[in-house]
Amino acid sequence: MNKNKIIFFALCFCTITLMQAQTINLSFNPTEGETYSYRFSNKQEMTQNVMGQSIVMNIAMDIVTEMSVKEKTADKISMDYVYTELIVDISSPMMTIRYNSATGEEFASGMDIYLHQLYGALLGKPMNVVFSSNGTVISVSGFDVIMDEIRKNTLSENPAMQAMADGLLQAFNEDAMKQILEQSFVMYPQKAITIGDSWSSDISSNIAGMSSISTNTYTLVSVKDDVVFFDVVSTSKTTPNEGMEGEMTGEFKGKMSLEVETGMVIGLNLVGNVSGTLFVQGMAISTHGDSQSTVTLER
Repeated sequence: MNKNKIIFFALCFCTITLMQAQTINLSFNPTEGETYSYRFSNKQEMTQNVMGQSIVMNIAMDIVTEMSVKEKTADKISMDYVYTELIVDISSPMMTIRYNSATGEEFASGMDIYLHQLYGALLGKPMNVVFSSNGTVISVSGFDVIMDEIRKNTLSENPAMQAMADGLLQAFNEDAMKQILEQSFVMYPQKAITIGDSWSSDISSNIAGMSSISTNTYTLVSVKDDVVFFDVVSTSKTTPNEGMEGEMTGEFKGKMSLEVETGMVIGLNLVGNVSGTLFVQGMAISTHGDSQSTVTLER
């Protein structure tokens, strides 16, 4: 082996060693005064089997939120959080529901008008969220005010519409919103990591009478230009609290990228499914759902 080849292999070895030895510290560290705009997209095809009959439902949702960093201390980040755009498209043999916040109410009719009233109260109204540096939510304030407006906007003489509104109001409150936000940001490792390292975070929630435990496992794949890239595997188990029995389990896999300096998500793509059987008054309802979710930083 000549001298040039020895030098070449030595340089390659040193480069690989440095890459492997590079350590990354990640935390929830958004920039004070910055506004982060995120688009959350989800598409699902749900198949339910009830008494031998299959019912297929397709659900598509697009949600855009803005997070404005108002104040930062060593252990707290205060942010204003607001919904700016909402698109819902649900179709099944029993119903078709479409809502687009960019469409004026004059273009809607029937159930769509009601959805404009229902979802419209969510848009453009900020709530304050206080995070810790590990992504946990310390407090949420202002969401109850939004819920009060929804109550006013959704009074209806139509029993079906009122039942839908009541279900939403029971499912969501400031505590539920806290749990939803934590699912998006509790993901940071407790120590410095290098390429190839993996760690997991467990998230529990109790919303709308359903208890869920999720485990998200992240593996650092590469680092480039102050951006880290991960493989993600997420598993979940959901059980009803009362009135029903059974369980639903899910597994999702995908990719995620984060800014090293701020810890903010740049992009996330997860694909997977949930399945299981719930028993309601002795009747079995088997469900299988395929889903694809994306999160995109649009700022």
